[in-house]
Amino acid sequence: MNQRLSSWLQVIGNFALLVGLGLVAIQINQATELTRIQMDNQWLGRADQRLIAFLGEDPSVVLAKAIDSPNELTTADILVLDNFIQTYVDYWYTIKRNADLGLVADARWREVIGLGTNNYAFGHEFGQAWWKNFEQHGAKWGGDAEFTTVMSEAVRQAKPTFMRGWIQGIRQNLGEQKSSAADDL
Repeated sequence: MNQRLSSWLQVIGNFALLVGLGLVAIQINQATELTRIQMDNQWLGRADQRLIAFLGEDPSVVLAKAIDSPNELTTADILVLDNFIQTYVDYWYTIKRNADLGLVADARWREVIGLGTNNYAFGHEFGQAWWKNFEQHGAKWGGDAEFTTVMSEAVRQAKPTFMRGWIQGIRQNLGEQKSSAADDL
């Protein structure tokens, strides 16, 4: 009986050792993936710093020109806007990568992209032209076909007149407020 118990304990011990080694292998794999994602995020952070530096002191002037008169953009203006949009796309891609790690819900990155594309980045003619150029000549975002597909769909749903309408709506509301204030006097 003692030898039988010893044999069973040895089998159980060997099984526990194999399970333990399997768990260590899983942890090593997860740590490697996390390190790779952290390195990617650091690279994107450095790239974004460069892109932001490229924007200059007042990119709103260039963005306003892109909204009001996109055909009058200079090469310098286009470079500023290129970096402006690239910074947004880098941010969305970072959220997607965090979802790949399980740090963000999968639906969240899709939601953020859906909300984000109707704003400053693609809600004007230049933004639409930028994405079309990216689709034609870009690197399909680091080989992440899913990200590129979701972005493409979201950009297609963005209206190229969104920003112009948004600004006109604010101006109209400001005019109504001025009229109301004058009536109160």
